[in-house]
Amino acid sequence: DCPAGQASDPRCETQFNVRLSSDPGLKPEKSRQYSLGAVFEPLRDLSIALDYWHIQKKDQISVIGGDAIMSDPTLYERYKSRIHRLPGPNSFVSYIETPVENLGELKTSGIDVDVKASWPLGDGLGRLGASFAGSFIRQWKQQNGKGTPFVSYEGTAGDGASVQPVPKWQHTLGLDWAVGNWSVTLENVFVKGWTESAGLVEANVGPAIEHKVKDSSRWNLALGWKPMPALALRVGARNLFDQDPPFTAVSSYGSHVTGYAGSFVDPRGRFWYVSANYQFK
Repeated sequence: DCPAGQASDPRCETQFNVRLSSDPGLKPEKSRQYSLGAVFEPLRDLSIALDYWHIQKKDQISVIGGDAIMSDPTLYERYKSRIHRLPGPNSFVSYIETPVENLGELKTSGIDVDVKASWPLGDGLGRLGASFAGSFIRQWKQQNGKGTPFVSYEGTAGDGASVQPVPKWQHTLGLDWAVGNWSVTLENVFVKGWTESAGLVEANVGPAIEHKVKDSSRWNLALGWKPMPALALRVGARNLFDQDPPFTAVSSYGSHVTGYAGSFVDPRGRFWYVSANYQFK
């Protein structure tokens, strides 16, 4: 019998075949959510917005993937009947059933912050602007089956299948300078790293070692010019300092690709672009 997380066993060290289906008793999921926000403008050119939000789902519709079952001992004990094996002494895994079903409740909450400011620089020097938009995940937990305990995923790689990485903090910082028809924009995109469990690391790359994904911080630069009101030209560089994305041992979003989290970073390194936007009236 293939135990959970034993990637060294040849019966487990593979990309599992899965059979997709739908639970005949599938019900619509329900949600209840609320938010509380406030906007402060202590100065004419300064705006600060804070929002707290809370979302709770019942009978959430999702899938428990094969990697999640094989890497989590609790899920393995609960759902091992979904693992189908070939006859014979080796009992190789033939396929794993991954039905779309109602999995219980999901609870998540957090705080969003949005700050905008600008300053005139005097005659002929234009205007300097700054913006900051950040999001903090206070809670992200769900039940992986009706009546089961809640599992917290904030700050982790998720379950390696339907639950994707949940970084606790990410933000975008922008600085722009506008003079006449010209503008320069400098942008920083930051994503706080997360923890990949030893079970998920073993299921994907081999060693049963917990891995801390590093923070990601990328800078973008752009120069804009409006030679006429209807035409805007722009040249810029993404990932200005040509930084590699942080290494991840766990694949995400069903891509079966490890090495980077495609939903948060770009593996292409620095690249330049040119754009033109013309508005027809």
